[in-house]
Amino acid sequence: MPIIEVVTLPLLPGSEGPKPDGLGPVPMGQIRSAAGMQIEHPHILEGVIVWDSVDANDAFIQSPDYKTTMAPLHSLRDPNGTAGMQHYHFDSLQNLKDATTAPVTEVARFYYDSQPTAELLSGFTEFGRRVIKENVPGVSGTAAALPDEDVGYDFGESQVIIFMIGWQSIKDHENFKKTQLFTDLLPLLKSDKATKIEMHHTAFIS
Repeated sequence: MPIIEVVTLPLLPGSEGPKPDGLGPVPMGQIRSAAGMQIEHPHILEGVIVWDSVDANDAFIQSPDYKTTMAPLHSLRDPNGTAGMQHYHFDSLQNLKDATTAPVTEVARFYYDSQPTAELLSGFTEFGRRVIKENVPGVSGTAAALPDEDVGYDFGESQVIIFMIGWQSIKDHENFKKTQLFTDLLPLLKSDKATKIEMHHTAFIS
């Protein structure tokens, strides 16, 4: 079963993000990948990698090719920053591709005190479905997911839903938040149940 690895890696100040032809060779078991710098935090690299399975991801990490492939990137890592990695089960690989091939991707994480339910996730899925159905200007795709395992970030051990929306520009996202449709759809996310919400935009390169 395909699994999606989402990685965040703080880089040294002044480091450049990935180039269109600079994502490296494709490891065995990897279906596709995208990486880019967070716009609000331009020193943080974010990657979305689709694997055949968690085992395929683990096999690459344990292979001799891993150090060679990752050495250039790890040489740019800021030792004072905190990296993060998590596996997710997205509702649709095509939806994820549509969201992460846009010029800019909104990445939101909703943290909870306990494991979020499939019913809670369904609200995010419906939000995305309505955004597409209503032809919101600038939207190219949406995708939501539950994690495959517990998340350990600076915020501490928690459970999370990740929600991605592909936009033509940040301005399109900002304009959407001013609409009545956004106000009407917002209750679907049940934000009051989250203990913390963090959002940023990433310019992914596939």
